[in-house]
Amino acid sequence: MIISLVLTLVVWFQSCAATVGGGLGEEFGSASERREAEDLTAAGGGGLIAGCLYVVGGGLVLARPGLARWFYLAAAPIFVLAGAGGYTDAYFWAGASLIFMAMAWVGIREREKKQAAEQQAQFAQLQQWQQWQQEAHRAAR
Repeated sequence: MIISLVLTLVVWFQSCAATVGGGLGEEFGSASERREAEDLTAAGGGGLIAGCLYVVGGGLVLARPGLARWFYLAAAPIFVLAGAGGYTDAYFWAGASLIFMAMAWVGIREREKKQAAEQQAQFAQLQQWQQWQQEAHRAAR
């Protein structure tokens, strides 16, 4: 969770830089550079949107890892599209999104194992209590 939220700041900073750089290129670039600058501006905007998905995923990963993994998964294709638009670091962030999704998946499995162990422990306590009750009834007779 913490790593995801810290990296969100990096994603947002890079996306803002790409957007501003693209905007400057649109304003001050030559005619041939303007199309590339427009693409970069749009790609930076996509990075900002995917960064928002990172924030939501990072906020949910401890409480609802099953839901968080979908936010990370949704960010990956947005980053791929942003990378195709000229924001080349977005390809790295798409890979990071898939890694975060896998980590959330592992979190789900760990949570299920922990819940199963807790249920087994509670069942064992219940059996011990029932045994103790039976012994108490036998001793009372």
